[in-house]
Formats: sequence, structure tokens, C-alpha cells
Amino acid sequence: MGQCVVGGLAGRSQVAAPDGGWGWVVLAATILVLALTLAFPSCIGIFYTDLQTEFSTSNTETAWVPAIMTAVLHAGGPLCSVLVERFGCRATIMAGGVLSGLGMAITALARSITDLYITGAITGLGFCFSFQPSVTMMGYYFVRRRAFANALSSSGTALGLSTLPLLANFLLRQFGWRAFSRSLTAAMPLMFFAVQ
Repeated sequence: MGQCVVGGLAGRSQVAAPDGGWGWVVLAATILVLALTLAFPSCIGIFYTDLQTEFSTSNTETAWVPAIMTAVLHAGGPLCSVLVERFGCRATIMAGGVLSGLGMAITALARSITDLYITGAITGLGFCFSFQPSVTMMGYYFVRRRAFANALSSSGTALGLSTLPLLANFLLRQFGWRAFSRSLTAAMPLMFFAVQ
């Protein structure tokens, strides 16, 4: 059975991956992280009309918001890997939850489309710091069942893509796009608690 680091700083303690037990809780947390991080940029299209009306922007200008968020989510990988090597997966995921929550909280205060570009980059970086280490962490808890655990964790994206647009549409109709941003701000720290 392979050796892997479970929590903490890399190189501090080596233990065998348990292939179950606490690993199933980590798997559930990873599903939640993937549901929140990968699905969110896809559901921003629900808000396009409101954003265009409020900021007097075109389709192209509005489409840059999720594009920037998704680009930073994936392009931040090298920086994320440095943080994981230095501080470990848990600390990096916690920082990602805080950063994405902060980005969304500031989004609710945006006064221009440029503000949304900046907060989209902040939120995307937070998503990056949460998404990539959570997938990496699966390898720390599963060796023999790693393929199965990774397949289950990827279902989190489908879960988010099928539920988050419904939630977004409901909150948009009830409260407007700024309230949706504030409500998701409360959900992002769940990534912090999920990895404890």
C-alpha cells in the first residue's frame, strides 16, 4: 500500500492511505467543494440580463465575468501547487473558501462591470485554491479505491450544475442578483469546515 501525507505540512508525517473510514467524509467534502466551485461560473448566465441592465453593458462585456472567473480558476494551478506544498491541502482549501467568500461579498457591492471583473478574479482564485487541493486530497485517503473515489467526487460537479441554477433563479426572482451573491458568500466558508 502506498504512503501518503494526511493533513498538515508536507513531509511532517507519513501514514498509509486508509481507503475508507475518514476518507469517505473527505470524499463527501470534495463533492461539496466541486459542486460549489466548478458549477458556479456556469450559472452566471442567469444574471446576464440584470447585469446588462444595471451596468449598461453588452453581451460580450457581461460574458467576461464568468470567463475571467473560470480562467483564474484553472490558471491559478501553479500558485495553488506552491501553497499546497508549503502549507498542505487543508490550509489551502480553507484559504480558498475565505477568498471566494470575500470575492462574492465584494461582488454584492460592485458599481461597474469592471468591479465584477476584479471580484470575479478574486472569486476564481478562491475557487482554484479550493478545487485543486480537494481533488489532490483524495489521493491521500484512497489508494486501492482511488479511481472509484475520484469518479464519485466528480459527481459533485454534476450536482452543482443541476441544483445551483435552480437556486440562483429562485434567489434572483426573490431578491435580485446582489442578494444571491451575499447568500453564496455564506456557503463558501462551508469549504473551510468541510476539511476540518
